[in-house]
Amino acid sequence: MRGAAYRTFVRPQPRQVSPTTLVASTANGFNVTFGSLGLHPYEADSYDISLEWYNRADSLIALAAYKKKITGLIGPQTDINVLCRADATALGLGHLTVNGTSCLSDILVNGNPAVITATGNVNQERPIEVTGLEFSLQQNLDFLPAPWNHFGGALNFSLADIDGTTVAGTPATLPGVSKRAGNFITYYETDRFGVRLVYNYRDKYDLAAGGTFSGAARSVKARGQIDASASFNVTPHFSVALDAFNLTEELRVEYQTVEIIPRRADFDGRTFQLSLRADF
Repeated sequence: MRGAAYRTFVRPQPRQVSPTTLVASTANGFNVTFGSLGLHPYEADSYDISLEWYNRADSLIALAAYKKKITGLIGPQTDINVLCRADATALGLGHLTVNGTSCLSDILVNGNPAVITATGNVNQERPIEVTGLEFSLQQNLDFLPAPWNHFGGALNFSLADIDGTTVAGTPATLPGVSKRAGNFITYYETDRFGVRLVYNYRDKYDLAAGGTFSGAARSVKARGQIDASASFNVTPHFSVALDAFNLTEELRVEYQTVEIIPRRADFDGRTFQLSLRADF
């Protein structure tokens, strides 16, 4: 059994920090990027516990749980009074009003009110709690008779629950964190060669959202893919390996709010990598 309690902090990424507010023209208005020199590192208090059983050599059965309380998380500015302030004359944008999901200026562009898109980063005021559970199983079957003694496998599965709300009162999310994720690995290995097959899966996850007036939040659709690898030891000092990725040719699809509103789809197809290794 293992337990841990620790406090960590993470400094803002350089791209999140802007010394000045920038205003740029667009086809139908202006884009505003608010300065964010006031950002400070966000902190987390974490508590972990795990129970592990090494039932035989190179084998493991483990169950772990954790809880993290995150304060001051850096995220997009969502305050309507900041993104679409009534008096924006100091920025050269005139006076602004909210119209549905748009921010409009009394300045005209092409005979129409200028459309204002605005973004910025702030430290979120409300804390977020992340609770998770992880299960791991790794078994080496060398106790079986040949040829089964060269088989083995591993299974990992995790659950994550995010509790908290944004300043706007909507459920909080953490970019890049899936509620469910897992992988399954099976292999056949000898002293001369080895073959491995891997299946990875993760639930949908959110991307870092823009501000209220720069488009709705985006998510990445759930997906799973199969990868494989094979290696062969030609001599004790020279080996060759072939890796294959995304054999099922899965797409990575981003969508806005619901899956029927796609924003971007990436297709890599099957990818192969051949490598040689020599020890001198």
